[in-house]
Amino acid sequence: MLRLSLVLLLAVLGVVVLVSPASAQRGREVVFQQAFSVRDGQSLSVNVGSGSVRVETTERGRAEVVVEGTGTNARAEFARLRFTATLSGDRLTVRTRPQRSMRGSRASFSYVVRIPRRFNADIDTGSGSVSVGALDGTLSVDTGSGSVETGAVTGRLSIDTGSGSVRVADASAATRIDTGSGSVDVTLSRIVPLSVETGSGSVRVAVPRGADATLDLDGGTVRIDDALGFDGRRERREAQGRIGRGGERISVDTGSGSISISVR
Repeated sequence: MLRLSLVLLLAVLGVVVLVSPASAQRGREVVFQQAFSVRDGQSLSVNVGSGSVRVETTERGRAEVVVEGTGTNARAEFARLRFTATLSGDRLTVRTRPQRSMRGSRASFSYVVRIPRRFNADIDTGSGSVSVGALDGTLSVDTGSGSVETGAVTGRLSIDTGSGSVRVADASAATRIDTGSGSVDVTLSRIVPLSVETGSGSVRVAVPRGADATLDLDGGTVRIDDALGFDGRRERREAQGRIGRGGERISVDTGSGSISISVR
């Protein structure tokens, strides 16, 4: 009753009150939101010190940047990040430039960027998970630690994470994945040059039936689907040879962990 009276009083005084029960319960609030008019074929650059990054793709010629803060005094802590989102030429740039260490901050931030599907993206974060929707363009992801997940990517793909699992739903151009530790799961819609390195963690690569490729595999254990007709040298921990008539190279190296090449 007291809360309702307070809201009515503020309304009388001309103060607009926006109440989101879910956000209030989680302590989450939008601290930044801005839309941009963009065109297909442009580029996104994200460089933030820490925090999860989610890139959603649409068919519309419009981009939007939303930052959500969680925790104590999120708005004040957000100001310390010196966050900017700018569109210059063909590039939309989202970045933070903290004036001093954020150590001791009780707030955390997540970044959501919505862009057209026909876009290129370069994402760099000190720590935090990264997810990217289906993208008709090139994609580069570099995170100190955190999982990485992508939808279908038609252009060159590069993923580097100090630790964290990696999942690529569908790659159709040259792909490189490097993780200090964490499982890797890649599906290829067609055979393209693929390089996967992980210090520890299982690796699964799914390829089209009847694929032609050259395999160079080194890991804890190696399994190649019999349906792929592998021809070459195969031992418990490594395999070199070809499937089909050979062709583009699929190279997988894991310090420890199983490697599986299967039909998608």
